[in-house]
Amino acid sequence: MVSERKMTRPRSFEAVLDAAVGKGLVGCALGIRRGEHEVAALARSQADREAALSLEPDAQFRIASITKTFVAALVLQLVEEGCLGLDDHLARWLPERPFADSVSLRQILNQTGGLPVYSIYDPDDYPPADADLPRTVYIDHAYERTPAKAPGGPFEYANVGSRVLAHIVELETGEELSGLMERRLLAPLGLADTLASGWRGPPPPRLARGYLHDDSGVRDVTHRVPPNHLWSGGDMVSTVSDLTRWARALFTGEVVGSALTEALRTELVEGVFHDSSMSHHGLGVMVFSQGGRRLFGHRGSTPGFVGIVGYDLDEDLAVAVQTNSYASDSASVFRAEVETVLFDAARAA
Repeated sequence: MVSERKMTRPRSFEAVLDAAVGKGLVGCALGIRRGEHEVAALARSQADREAALSLEPDAQFRIASITKTFVAALVLQLVEEGCLGLDDHLARWLPERPFADSVSLRQILNQTGGLPVYSIYDPDDYPPADADLPRTVYIDHAYERTPAKAPGGPFEYANVGSRVLAHIVELETGEELSGLMERRLLAPLGLADTLASGWRGPPPPRLARGYLHDDSGVRDVTHRVPPNHLWSGGDMVSTVSDLTRWARALFTGEVVGSALTEALRTELVEGVFHDSSMSHHGLGVMVFSQGGRRLFGHRGSTPGFVGIVGYDLDEDLAVAVQTNSYASDSASVFRAEVETVLFDAARAA
């Protein structure tokens, strides 16, 4: 059964979700927004396999690397206020890191900074959760495990970049990242179902369970990843409705002024991401291209969850897809499927 809100929507949206769950997804939610109006929010299949609970349209998901768009927005706000400069070098805050004198914030944002490309895909490879570890532990692990390169080369996705940027933001403001996000982004935009941290405070009230698909079957890994590793690279929780609201706000000038909003749209470098439809990377955002359509946004995956959000500038159309299925293979069907749903839903809209 498909759960849905009281909105009129074409039957084709339902067909898009039916096709997705037919690929083996435990659950899938889809949000569509045109202009200021939400067109659809619907969900398919299960939020909890063990309890046989249906996935509802307002279900919350760990949004993984979509978190990076919020971190980038904070950086751009501080640039606009004159606290940071896009061409400031890493050495201003982290002089001990390789190439710190030459890698800029702009290059960290657009993934040409040569930062270590350390990533973990298998949840069993994560260390045990330890609340006493500093949230910057991922930065140390990345630099220890993979080499940094000279900046200015071609696009190369480095998960550690968002952690470095968040650390800089905290050093510059003297505030914790989650508080900054709430005060500067979530509250002003009315993103009431979005949490700056899915690990602090009470559990998210409508969080879908997250599942790992591997050779042994399907298992619940909702809380497997240490929060110290996710942090600014993937700690946030949100809904498809809030994500479409966020995407439109980010790319239409509600978050930063016209000059930096234009930079978000135009300062792009060519790049391919894990065999996806990504064609370019910008200042903390991705561009997905298919069949002549371009969507600005970001994709994310963390053990248990895979999702994507995109905004079509020409159509003033935002689409968000979230799933609670994950596989360790970086080119898995689940990562590909969220992009299929993204573009199929955009065409249906």
